[in-house]
Amino acid sequence: MGGFLSEKDRELAAFIDAYRSFMVVPATSLDSLLATGILVKTLINHGWDAKVTLDPKVVIDYPKDPAILINLPGVNKQKHVTVESSPEKGSSAAKIVSVLDSMFGVDKWSKILAIVSGYYRNYYDFERGEFRGVENSILSELVQSKLVSEVPALKLWGAKRKNLVSALTRTLLPILPGFTGMPDQALRTVQNVFRVQDPLTIKYKEIRGDDERGMELLKAIANTVKDPSILKLILGDFYINASLLEVQGQSEIELSEVAGSLAVYRSLCRKCPYDVVLVPFSSHRISQIISVYDDVADDVAETIAAQFSSAKLGTPVSTEGVFERPDIVVDVLSYIASLPKDKPITVLLDQKPYTILSELLRTGVKPEKAYSSCEPDQLCVLQS
Repeated sequence: MGGFLSEKDRELAAFIDAYRSFMVVPATSLDSLLATGILVKTLINHGWDAKVTLDPKVVIDYPKDPAILINLPGVNKQKHVTVESSPEKGSSAAKIVSVLDSMFGVDKWSKILAIVSGYYRNYYDFERGEFRGVENSILSELVQSKLVSEVPALKLWGAKRKNLVSALTRTLLPILPGFTGMPDQALRTVQNVFRVQDPLTIKYKEIRGDDERGMELLKAIANTVKDPSILKLILGDFYINASLLEVQGQSEIELSEVAGSLAVYRSLCRKCPYDVVLVPFSSHRISQIISVYDDVADDVAETIAAQFSSAKLGTPVSTEGVFERPDIVVDVLSYIASLPKDKPITVLLDQKPYTILSELLRTGVKPEKAYSSCEPDQLCVLQS
């Protein structure tokens, strides 16, 4: 792949050349964690000493030590390099793949995860059929290798692997008000559209222009969701060749479900982001993560859906023991551009309101103060 590198990309490449040993500190977005795993795996394989920490205090306590920060600002311009995502340039994972591919070459699994990251960021325009950033050249290579294929389909998590009712109920990116976390409504809709006795038998994903049943389904979704901006977000998906992933009984799996299962899993426990960093090291980890996700997906969706309206106002979300991190709630609101402007998203843990480091930064807290305020897993107690 290789290709043209931007000035920021060349800065990253020069940093990697200059320092054979350094720390990588990512934010806890899915893109940041996958980017970190891709970077560290590739560099270790080529003899570098690259270590990972989520603890933001390291850049305060050791400001003169070299560090790469992923979607977090540095505090020492001479020793810290930041890799940031942007719709125009690409996800941080895609940028890192581009740089590393020009230096060493990068394996196909890392490139697939770069597309997962761009998709998670909602950087793909299905009407135009392209990303605006570096993902385009990566995607072209993967399509030619028949590892990824674009399909005219709905972003409904697991519609091919599970069933349409489950997919409508579980989907969080984008959230589908009236369906997400509400199986009764999903059952009624599928039964009415497909005119079947048992709606749970319907596995339905792809929609084409001459597909009357598909058009009827879209109309039913529109009548329930009642938000045109969300409806625009549910069109278009990719399939990943499942032979790489060891997902039982599947020849292909939806990229939307891979991204969704990773995003949900990362929020289940305080240290779960570290597990996601390891995903680039082995594609087989996806089948394990999807297995865990299957056990909790309905509870997570129901919990978020029940508090969706209040979360948009910045009211703390009660996770009810279902998940321990607010990251997935941040994702849900960010995906539909509904994060409260001046309030960080919080969840209640042990009766205390916790947010995450990136939310402090988003709402205007200075980096030095934010880094000093948060715990080593980037959970931060909001002071009353």
